[in-house]
Amino acid sequence: MSHPPSTFRSLSAVFPLPTRPGRPSQRARVHRPPSTRRVGRMSVLAASIAALMSFASVSGAVADSGRVVYQLPVSGRIVDDWRPPENPYGAGNRGIDLLAVPGETVFAAADGTVTFAGQVGGSLFVVMIHADGLRTTIGFVGSVLVRVGAVLPRGAKVAVAKGPIHFGVRKGDTYLDPRTLFTRRVWLVS
Repeated sequence: MSHPPSTFRSLSAVFPLPTRPGRPSQRARVHRPPSTRRVGRMSVLAASIAALMSFASVSGAVADSGRVVYQLPVSGRIVDDWRPPENPYGAGNRGIDLLAVPGETVFAAADGTVTFAGQVGGSLFVVMIHADGLRTTIGFVGSVLVRVGAVLPRGAKVAVAKGPIHFGVRKGDTYLDPRTLFTRRVWLVS
């Protein structure tokens, strides 16, 4: 809903914004530490991804409901490990971040159906649902190579990296540690 500009002028007369001392014509800027802004943006981004992923349905995702075999979407090491938040909107890492070289191909972690491929909060993401009901998210990529509805095998090209990528896993509304999906161990290297 859009308000006419006069509404905002009248509100500023009732609730005047603070001004800088000695300069009544310049409004004071409200300063927040960078970490607060970053956490706020990441919370909004995480909530947006969660909302998009919740639209995915298990029906028709993959015809075969056998055991799903997962692989890492890129071969890089973990640069930011799984750090579950203390509450649904808290800070943390709801997945793992993997080192990727700009231009490197990003692959599907398992057989599945693409349920989202596009932009969230200025960054590109690919979400897939798999026969076991898990949803994987690959994010912060440079370009997306797939479309919603595409049924892909494990190892199919889904995106091109622009740097480190995020890899997350959810079962319903619950985030899972992605490292638990792999048969081989994934080590955090600092």
